[in-house]
Amino acid sequence: MKRTKSEIKEKDQLDASPKRRRSSKSAVVEEDKAEGSGAEEAPVSPAKSKARGSADDRASHIRDVVKPFPLRDEFDYLKVISWNVNGLNALVSSKKHVLDQLIDNHAPDVMFLQETKIQEPMEGDYADLVPGYHAIFSSSTVKKGYSGTCVLLKKARLGLGSLVSDGASTPADTTVQAKKKPQQKKLSAFFGAPAPSSKEATADGALKTEAPQNILTDVIRVDRHFPDPADSTRNVCDGEGRIMTVELADCFLVGVYVPNSGEGLKRLDYRLNEWDPKFREHLCQLNARKPVILTGDLNVGHLDLDIHNPTAKHIAKQAGLTPEERQSFTTFVTGPFRDAFRHFYPDARGQFTYWSQRTFARPVNKGIRLDYFVVSQALLPPAVGGSDEGDVPTDEEKEAHRAVVDVSSWLQKDAADKKSLVGVYDSYILYEDTRGCSDHCPVVLCLAFR
Repeated sequence: MKRTKSEIKEKDQLDASPKRRRSSKSAVVEEDKAEGSGAEEAPVSPAKSKARGSADDRASHIRDVVKPFPLRDEFDYLKVISWNVNGLNALVSSKKHVLDQLIDNHAPDVMFLQETKIQEPMEGDYADLVPGYHAIFSSSTVKKGYSGTCVLLKKARLGLGSLVSDGASTPADTTVQAKKKPQQKKLSAFFGAPAPSSKEATADGALKTEAPQNILTDVIRVDRHFPDPADSTRNVCDGEGRIMTVELADCFLVGVYVPNSGEGLKRLDYRLNEWDPKFREHLCQLNARKPVILTGDLNVGHLDLDIHNPTAKHIAKQAGLTPEERQSFTTFVTGPFRDAFRHFYPDARGQFTYWSQRTFARPVNKGIRLDYFVVSQALLPPAVGGSDEGDVPTDEEKEAHRAVVDVSSWLQKDAADKKSLVGVYDSYILYEDTRGCSDHCPVVLCLAFR
């Protein structure tokens, strides 16, 4: 039926009204969903993401500035960094400079990597991943492109013994021990033959180098598995390449990629009833021998402070954020172990280590803290206090606190020829160094030696 000019004008005005425009847009969205355009929300640009939500919601994404404690001359430090790289091959092929700059800027003595996603035959290709570091891998054998961990040990700072092999990665199916094999002298040794150069290898494969001048501590062994506490003949989660344990003279360093509960929480039961209790017991057994420093992607957002939207309805059904997983972690860090970062910065807001790349969450800091250092309580100094408002301690408060702690406890330890571990000095998060690379950022822990 043909419309009159007045009817056409009235319809145009109605279509132009804000209410009608909103209704039309909603109808299109509902139509797209009905046609099966996907259950997941489409990527949102940073500008649009920032504009959405209430002022209170946006305030929860504020990140307090947390500066590392100033280092003191009385101590030597062993720096440990952990980073979920989300694919080592992708990192090396396109963004190797990010890893190189991270190591140049922060000079870790030990660096743990998670989600390397490489296979055992590829490990030799990454033996010289970082110059000056010895790389040891634990790769998944149950699935390609899955899980995998690695540890990088700084040769100039750690006594590696026979761990230092000449240009080859250590096989992944053995325990690596820093114990040299007995050697039979060659005939030339009796006739004054020159000693091998600094780049020559000895008969047992250990790299012959000049005596290091700044070795801080010795590496005794490296394990790629943890035995079932109830049955020492089997390993827990074997074949997934999830754990790397470095035994030092004074402590255990454990790097781990904890199993995710998975899509639809299909692995939640395994996480709660198999992995969590057995891993806790394993760490307690280690702790009975030496202090333990655990780090890695622990796949859990513990406190509300560690989640950008803790009150959202979907949180309780999301892997790593279920009430059961969070309670299990509470059990863990209220026993003989403590969350090192929260020990020093209990009220710091917006301290996340993971952001979804699909939703452009990092620029607006909508993240989760999934990466931790959990340490034996005996290694921690008294907690640092903040202001009356419970904010992050100021630099002046931190320096004053450190001076008191050092004089009252750590400095009382007699200095010896060989330095020994006195405690955890600090723990913090590196936000800026790996932007645009992995969906995780690195975390750091400083151990003080004297």
